[in-house]
Amino acid sequence: MASRAKRPKVETAERPTDLDQGTDEALSQFLNWCKQSGLHLSSKVYVSKEGTVADYGLVAKEDVEEGEVLFSVPRSALLSQHTTVIRDLLKKGTLTRLGTGHLPMGLVSMYCLVPH
Repeated sequence: MASRAKRPKVETAERPTDLDQGTDEALSQFLNWCKQSGLHLSSKVYVSKEGTVADYGLVAKEDVEEGEVLFSVPRSALLSQHTTVIRDLLKKGTLTRLGTGHLPMGLVSMYCLVPH
């Protein structure tokens, strides 16, 4: 089944770890967004805090065969300089000189971090 974590999970008092799937509002909102965005999640896995190093991860409910697809994400759901709400700004004026490297995506990431 699952391989060992590369580092042990650090438990903290402010972060509960015994949440069942669906009881966390943020997780529920994320899973709703996944469904609306066309993301497919195999019935063999679920998203949980159980056994993860960070906050969430995929946990297998049953054995998974090598090469089996566990999830698929449509291109339209990926964050890129072509799907961001600031894509028009990235196409205009001096921002067009940024090219197609990492800088435009860095701007997209910074924009997403700022509350609007």
